Amino acid sequence: VDFTEANLDLAVLHAASPGEHEGVKLAEGADITVEGAHGGGTTSISWGRHDDEPGATLCVSDAGLALDAAASGFGRATVPLLLAEADLAAGRVRASGTAKPSDQTYWLIAPLPQWRQKKVKALVEALSGGA
Repeated sequence: VDFTEANLDLAVLHAASPGEHEGVKLAEGADITVEGAHGGGTTSISWGRHDDEPGATLCVSDAGLALDAAASGFGRATVPLLLAEADLAAGRVRASGTAKPSDQTYWLIAPLPQWRQKKVKALVEALSGGA
């Protein structure tokens, strides 16, 4: 993430670490395979990760779209648990198996100077529950 080019104060990153920036981990990394509330068939939905299942028959650009496709009954998608929690709780999707640990998770990241800003501190507090 290039904070100077995009004039950003804070970013959300799905990765194994915050990289070169300071970061706050939003949750422990875990992935879960989900399907529509009434099933999803055997179609594998891929969302562009390096470790996606080979032979996926439906490819979308990100985990949110994969979750939406699974909820719509297009197949099964393995997505970050943090992203799927609200949809699982609402019954929009159902788990197909149990969550598995992942080295990747969501991070709030920013260069060190941005962390001193009141607006960044307030947003981090709201999103991380005080982390």
